[in-house]
Amino acid sequence: SYGYSILARVLLSKNNVVITTNFDPLTEDALFMYTDQKPLVCGHESLSVFVNPVSPRPTVIKIHRDQFLAPKSATTDLSSLDVGFKTSLDNILRIYTPIVIGYGGNDPSLMGYLDQCDVLKGILWCARSGETLSEPIKDLLRKKNGKVFEIQSFDDLMFQIHVAAY
Repeated sequence: SYGYSILARVLLSKNNVVITTNFDPLTEDALFMYTDQKPLVCGHESLSVFVNPVSPRPTVIKIHRDQFLAPKSATTDLSSLDVGFKTSLDNILRIYTPIVIGYGGNDPSLMGYLDQCDVLKGILWCARSGETLSEPIKDLLRKKNGKVFEIQSFDDLMFQIHVAAY
């Protein structure tokens, strides 16, 4: 969608890390299509040692793995986050405040990590207009000094970012 072309452009800045639970290649495809950047795609926990939070190269971390690398979707697979991803995310969240877009908080792996993460000092959560956040998300936002921003859609948010930044 249109929003991915803007996201690709944003990822050329110092804000160049995407953490996703999705298996799909939409973010990296957008980078290939709309920029000349080749992202580091960390689609398996064994690749997490290569994540550098201050790299000039865009980084896409797929904490439930990539569609071609034994994706995790079973309840037992999603009970906790792999230690390799925890280390990488700790390093990232020491520097960046996450902006959460399109995540429902329905897996205990990422939500449990965020809840227990000592380095996470703030979080910006985008919710669609009229959406009711779950109690675990509300608890996380209270605990981690979170703020909620109402958005119409991913594409609309990306358009607003484009207008404000470019």
